[in-house]
Amino acid sequence: MKKNKNIQMMRKPRTELDAVDKELIRMKLADPALSQTELGATLSLHPRAVGKRLNNPMFKKEMAKLQNTVINLIQVAKQKAIRKLIKLIDSKEDSVAARVCIRFLADVLPEEGMTIKYPDGVPQTYIFGDKVIHF
Repeated sequence: MKKNKNIQMMRKPRTELDAVDKELIRMKLADPALSQTELGATLSLHPRAVGKRLNNPMFKKEMAKLQNTVINLIQVAKQKAIRKLIKLIDSKEDSVAARVCIRFLADVLPEEGMTIKYPDGVPQTYIFGDKVIHF
């Protein structure tokens, strides 16, 4: 019986992600900027093969699910950090509150530092980076 060259074999659609897909997901979550060429070079795949895997609806669904999980974890961590900062800023120990405030504001303080002047009779405070000098 003669084979017809125009008939292509039909592949069964994949029903689950394989080890290569899972590695692609891991790599994309770690560094979303990786190109298909870079991913392919790492996994010994042609960039087009990587593209097919990345565009597979099953792959996209799993990737979206994991990205949402990561985003939710980051949001929860941010909320916890904010609550902790508020507790520390409201600390009864002024030195703790001052250190937290200074570190929190370090990025917006002028590079040359900042002097805080108090009413007469109280020492001045000089803030430079995360260092506080009272004089």
